[in-house]
Amino acid sequence: MIVRRCIHFSARRLVDNETREKCLNKVTLLGRVGNINLRGKESDHPVLQLSLATHNYYKPKGSETFVQTTEWHRVKIFRPGLRDNVYVYASTGSRLLVEGQLRYSQYEDEEEIERREMYIQADNVIFLTSGTKD
Repeated sequence: MIVRRCIHFSARRLVDNETREKCLNKVTLLGRVGNINLRGKESDHPVLQLSLATHNYYKPKGSETFVQTTEWHRVKIFRPGLRDNVYVYASTGSRLLVEGQLRYSQYEDEEEIERREMYIQADNVIFLTSGTKD
């Protein structure tokens, strides 16, 4: 579920008489872990990147059976304590509830081609399956 909503309030005015809006950028995903990759292990600010699969079921018109579709989401975890816990306790197939914000970024790859990416920056992760990695 992705919620993007702006709520107008006029309790505070800016210098040029514009009003501020209170905005919400919140993503909640419930799914299963695919790949887990800790990038920049040697640096001061490593980032944990994982893929999270969510499923949707629907019944095509005129069919008796349901069809499953899978969406893959890129999740990045920057917060040190959260990052370390997820890295230690989550593994492929683990069921997680991820709360965070939708982020966009641009970068140049090795061939100097400008790339764009969209990811969820996780603020909270709840483990719905127990156990540790092997």
